[in-house]
Amino acid sequence: MVDTKGRMPVSIETLVHWAYGKCYVHRMDRGTVGLNALEAGPDGLTIWKSSGDGVIQCLRQAELGTKIAGGGLVPIPDAPADAQAVHAHVLRLDGPVQRLVIVNGGLGSWPVSRVNDPALRAIPGRSRAVARDQRSWCEVVFADDTREIEAARRNYRLWWLALSGLAALFRSRPNLLVRHRVTHQAAPAWPWKRRETGQRERAA
Repeated sequence: MVDTKGRMPVSIETLVHWAYGKCYVHRMDRGTVGLNALEAGPDGLTIWKSSGDGVIQCLRQAELGTKIAGGGLVPIPDAPADAQAVHAHVLRLDGPVQRLVIVNGGLGSWPVSRVNDPALRAIPGRSRAVARDQRSWCEVVFADDTREIEAARRNYRLWWLALSGLAALFRSRPNLLVRHRVTHQAAPAWPWKRRETGQRERAA
């Protein structure tokens, strides 16, 4: 329910996705798009001009995810205040954690936590015939190894702790946001532990 100040209750995940996946706040840098400046600088071009080979225009379209109507340039408006507030505090995180928050925020997803255990199974001698040429094959199942699973889970925890800190900040200082009110964090802290607990319960 919207509060007395007109702020909408949201989870921290929803707020971050709105900021990066809807408002593209990370792509706005003083009125232009970050990659444009990277290409414009070496070419000696000013903001909102295009290079002869059209590279800047291609970068704009790639970052915006759409072709600009009519092929002309349209200045990108400033991001909403709440999106800017989110981004300002995300930028205070360590570089790798920033990327986790921004990338997953833009996608509206959670990092892969590799809930499943590693599996590598080969069954020689148990083959299946294939029609016509009667060739057989050995049943093999591949999955991530232990190191990959541990690395994915570390990244998930870094992302989760970062969002937990952001949620705590915006709950303790609600006036940092104008139109949103963070009420909870939706993502579980240890998603793989819930699965492991369920497996033990079924085995008991």
